[in-house]
This record gives sequence, structure tokens and C-alpha cells, in this order.
Amino acid sequence: MKKYIALICVTAVLLLTVTACSTEFHPADNSNERGNNSGNINQLGQVVLKDGWLYYVKVGDGIYKSRENGTEKEKLTDDIGFYINVVGDWIYYAGDKGNVYRIRTDGTERARLNKEVSSYINVIGDWIYYYADESVLNNANEYDIKGSVRKMRTDGTLETILIDKYVYSFFVADDGFIYYCDGAIRKIDLNGENNEFLRNETATNIVVVGDWIYYTDYSGISKLGTDGLGKELITADRAFNMNVADGWIYYTVSGGGFVLRKVRTDGSDKTDFDFERCLAISIVGDWVYFADVIDLNNEQLSRVRTDGTGYEIVG
Repeated sequence: MKKYIALICVTAVLLLTVTACSTEFHPADNSNERGNNSGNINQLGQVVLKDGWLYYVKVGDGIYKSRENGTEKEKLTDDIGFYINVVGDWIYYAGDKGNVYRIRTDGTERARLNKEVSSYINVIGDWIYYYADESVLNNANEYDIKGSVRKMRTDGTLETILIDKYVYSFFVADDGFIYYCDGAIRKIDLNGENNEFLRNETATNIVVVGDWIYYTDYSGISKLGTDGLGKELITADRAFNMNVADGWIYYTVSGGGFVLRKVRTDGSDKTDFDFERCLAISIVGDWVYFADVIDLNNEQLSRVRTDGTGYEIVG
């Protein structure tokens, strides 16, 4: 994961027109099918469960699939991919050099879809929404930070810039809007229109559930109505990673490591898990998956039930 994060920060390639991977576009059977939960995608998207199969990244090794109980394990590619999405019989992910790739769920037909360093990849039906890093090294040997939020078809065609600026974070919500922060919290529709200011706040780790925006900032974890009203501080804990599911906020706090913690969305029942080395939290069913950082050069994908029991190493 550290190598990938470092890759995001290196010089991005110049903006190029994406070459189509096929001459004819075939729409997905379900135009609204999501490839992964956007909250998981914002936590590197290391795991997704689709049609009884668990697709996941084994750090330093590749992308695998197995049954949820770990049986029928199969390696699909050597790519160290992140932001995994599965729609139909295709897997989409950020692979070599951070470019968007797709591969069949049986490991065949691997293809590159763009040439940008890409992150926060969300696949919804026939469209891929993502952040393209366009940072360049200037004459002072420093990076000029630039980027844009884009969408393209799942075959790599019709690339469109939706937000032509660097953003701290963004979240593709179920209500048809992208919520993002560029120094203020805003939202824009999936066509890049109806851009709306919500609140003057520097927010990271944005997660939208129902009518609420959950986010982290210097004061802790807060929530804000999707109409920009009704801000509430949930906890003053300075969270590093954060995800939200089923009325709970799962997050990590620094303190001799990265402690996994949860709290209800109303701020009650704060509970620590017995883990102090957790990063990149994904919620799948009643499991919390996380990057289990053993030391600076060694990490693995692990999981624990949402009630804190049943710790297992996944890969």
C-alpha cells in the first residue's frame, strides 16, 4: 500500500485522449450496478463481495478471489491493484503506474483503460468515476499539485472532466451526486452540472449515507446534512481512516499505532477493538477488513467481525 500511495505522488503523465479498447461499446445489463461501496473505495477498495465471491488484494502479490469462507481461492493477476470494483464479469482497478485496468473475473482479457495516475475509482453501470492526478515536477524540484475528477465509459471511451481542479477527497453517493472538498464542501451531479456550495469546511474522508455527510477534519468526526445544514460534531477523536455502515462509524486513531475504534452515528457507544495497527477500513457484511500493518515493510489484509470477534488473516 505504501508503494502505491507513493506512486500517486510522483509526476503524472500529461493529459491524453484515451484510446478505446474496443470499437463497439456494449452496455452493462444493469446500468445502476455499483462495483463496490464508495466508502470502501475511499479506503483503497482492497476488497469487494459479489455473487458469493470475495475479490481482494493480497499486498505485494496480486488480486485474488475466493469464497467468503476462504475456500476455492484463486489468483487472478499479479497486478497489485487497488480500488477494486466488480460489475458483471469484469473487475476494474488501479494497476500498473496507477492506470485504470479491467480484467475478467476468471483472470483473462486484461486491458488498460487510461494513462493517468488514477484513484478513488467508482464503477456504476457503464461509467467509471475517478480522480486523475496531473501533478508535475517544477523547476524548483517541487510538485505542482493538479488533478481533476473524471468519468469514462467502462471500455475507456468518452472520457469527460467533471471537476477541473485538485480536490482533497470525494464520494460518489447513491443520490446521483458527487460530494467533494476543495477547501469547502460541495456537491455536483454525475454529469458535471448543478455544482452547489454546502459549507466552508476543509473535510477529508467523506462518506455519504442517506441524508448525511460524515467527514473528518481538524476537530474530529462530524456530520452535515446533504443540504449543507445541521452540522454536528460526533466525536473529537482525530480520525485517520473512516468508514460508515449500519449506523456505526469505524475509524482509526493514532496512539502507539493505529487503533481501530467504532462509535454510533449519534456519538454514543464508543468502543475500541483489540487492534493497534489498522489502516484502510472496508466494511463487507458483518466483517471489517483492514490493512494489518505488522511493521514498516510488512502488511497483510485481515478481518474482524463488526462486534470485535473472529479475527482472521485473509491474505
